[in-house]
Amino acid sequence: AEPIVYDDLFDSFTFKKTGDGWKLIHLHESNKEPDISDPVKFFSKIEDEWSDAIYRKDAKVLDRIYADEYIYIDPKGNVINKQQNINEVVNSVFKVLTPMKISDINVRMYGTVAVLTGIETSTFTYNGIKTSGSQDFMDIFTYRDGRWQCILTQYIQKPEK
Repeated sequence: AEPIVYDDLFDSFTFKKTGDGWKLIHLHESNKEPDISDPVKFFSKIEDEWSDAIYRKDAKVLDRIYADEYIYIDPKGNVINKQQNINEVVNSVFKVLTPMKISDINVRMYGTVAVLTGIETSTFTYNGIKTSGSQDFMDIFTYRDGRWQCILTQYIQKPEK
């Protein structure tokens, strides 16, 4: 019997029929890449949805945007994971006072990985301390399970002028 090849967005599998059934004889990563004609427009929409979810304290949207291994690095170098980040946003620790403004987005595509940089401007309180201003950010997304998921965010406080 001829081998059967199954190819999806991520992987290619080749199966061969044996006396006991089917046996996997080859697995390799697919060269297919998600087709995004305008990466800045595409990821700006995700960033806007993300900012809105933070403003509205929408844990469900954050859970969908963040990969399971998501890591957030704040401007002081503190590192927290996905669940810690969602908890801080949803609970009273972090409160956005005005909708976040995302600007100057730059996107670099590397197959199923996208690296975004930009500027986020907002007014918020963290542990009751009010902060206002702009921060540079970097988000790294990977395309997995049929959707783009953020695996890392890092913020750097812009110096005051």
